[in-house]
Amino acid sequence: MKIIVKSLKAAWPEGVKLGDVVSVDSEVIPDSLVGKCSPAPDDAEAVADYVPPALPDPRDPGSALVPLHTMPAAGGDASALAAAEALLAEARTEADELRAMVADLQGRLAAAEAAAAAKGKKG
Repeated sequence: MKIIVKSLKAAWPEGVKLGDVVSVDSEVIPDSLVGKCSPAPDDAEAVADYVPPALPDPRDPGSALVPLHTMPAAGGDASALAAAEALLAEARTEADELRAMVADLQGRLAAAEAAAAAKGKKG
């Protein structure tokens, strides 16, 4: 299938621009590209082939992902379990901080909208 690039907010092949035609090895648009492209005519010439981004290798210790099935079971390596629990605690703390930032921004937005509405009523 061939698709036309409508948004660059996807893992497109290097050098692809808006409006370019890309070949996809599928009969359906991949989930990661939905809303970022549209079907192209069959006779359109593709400038590149789409290759889905590779996921981190769970066997690589430097990988960004740590699949749960690779974690030690109860009674396993206690240091690895403690490290995993520490990472989880850190992630939860970061999530709480992000939620607080969102709440603050929502409050600022509401105040700005109220001020703009009040200014509009005076004018």
